[in-house]
Amino acid sequence: MWTRMNLIRLLLAYIVVSQTLVGQVYKPLLEEPNEWHITSCSNGCLTDIYYTVDDTVVSGLNYKILDGYHFISRTFLLREDTIEKKVYLMFIRNGRPQSENLLYDFSLNTGDSIDIKNPISPFPNNAGCFKVDSIVPKPLLNGKDYRYFYLSALDTVQASSRGAIWIEGIGSLSLINSPGGKPDINGVGKLTCFFKNNRLTYSDLDSIPECISNLSLSTDQALIKNKISVYPTFTSSNCFVKASTNIKEIAVFNVSGLMLNHIKIKGKKTVSFNTEVLPPGILVLKIILTDSSEHRFKIINQ
Repeated sequence: MWTRMNLIRLLLAYIVVSQTLVGQVYKPLLEEPNEWHITSCSNGCLTDIYYTVDDTVVSGLNYKILDGYHFISRTFLLREDTIEKKVYLMFIRNGRPQSENLLYDFSLNTGDSIDIKNPISPFPNNAGCFKVDSIVPKPLLNGKDYRYFYLSALDTVQASSRGAIWIEGIGSLSLINSPGGKPDINGVGKLTCFFKNNRLTYSDLDSIPECISNLSLSTDQALIKNKISVYPTFTSSNCFVKASTNIKEIAVFNVSGLMLNHIKIKGKKTVSFNTEVLPPGILVLKIILTDSSEHRFKIINQ
């Protein structure tokens, strides 16, 4: 026969189980349009913007297209398995899909390990084995708790990849395609603003004054506003620059601010230059138009 004490114990057990189940609800990454702002300050603070846009189907699987103003150029596809809590990336080369890479596994628990790859990024492509040191729920700007995953590299050779941080529903605090990347404002960069469906969800204003979403403008408007676009390709040794106004000069720097190349142009709106003679990694292009305006872009030279 049930007693009053048994009923109280049952109620308390129900509350504990209910709170545990609520805390374990997975927060998807790709259900809403995302916008990542990645800032680096090694040569003056520059912010790259990447975002998910449009859908496509490859081999019967649904993908989101990852786009950006610099080196991505709609050749990155993201897919999420919300049941397994995993996010995958596929790269398109010469119009053909390549093999799929596992980017994130948010089903991991503290103490678990994962073999990480950083496809098409400044970090080692085969980053090696990482261990989940801790998982900490923290509230974001929308008031909801998101799980922070703190990982460390088990292979000490990958020193530049140690200290990776993921946020469920957001991805890496470094580049979105670099789950093993270390967030570093003075290096490759770190996430400073993140928008979900144009709503600011995460911000780190240590190095920038504010977060403003660019997805309120269409891509065409953004290109007109910026006046200029850059089209590096991973299968070509050339980088292409196209502007709505004649280009006056282009300077190429490494992330430490060292000038690697300086090109003077006589009134052309489209310019290409060879990248084979330049070192691999992140390069900063400083482009000056004949109207004296300056524009900076970051690209990755393979």
